Amino acid sequence: MDQPIARFSLQGIQVKESYFTQSAEASGQDFAVDTEVEGIVNEATRTFQLHLRVRVSDEQESFEARIHQVGNFVFDRDIEEKVLTNFFVINAPAMLFPFVRSYIASLTALSGYETILLPALNLQSLGESLRDNIKYEQTEQDDQPATE
Repeated sequence: MDQPIARFSLQGIQVKESYFTQSAEASGQDFAVDTEVEGIVNEATRTFQLHLRVRVSDEQESFEARIHQVGNFVFDRDIEEKVLTNFFVINAPAMLFPFVRSYIASLTALSGYETILLPALNLQSLGESLRDNIKYEQTEQDDQPATE
């Protein structure tokens, strides 16, 4: 049986920047999680790039992890605009954030300190912020050789 092709799908993830410092054992499980998001839609190539920046720190600032992760998505041309916007602001962050959680857990597990596992978050406010930070492009890379 053939599987239907997803109308919006994650094609890859890249860590653009990563930072970690820990001066002492992070105490407790109360961590502040700050996020910044922005998206870039290229309508010509039907791609969406989600930039997710996450900063995690403990109350005493003895632990800090920052990550800038990019998710690359593709989408069908015939998706209704409202549905497509929901894919961008709801689905994309929900698909990308578990990779951030996993990255921070792996990073801290290999650091010699206690593994820090971020809780699952309600990403509704992240989506609202993203809605205001989406840029649209119309360009398609030119595959034609330059003529002189």
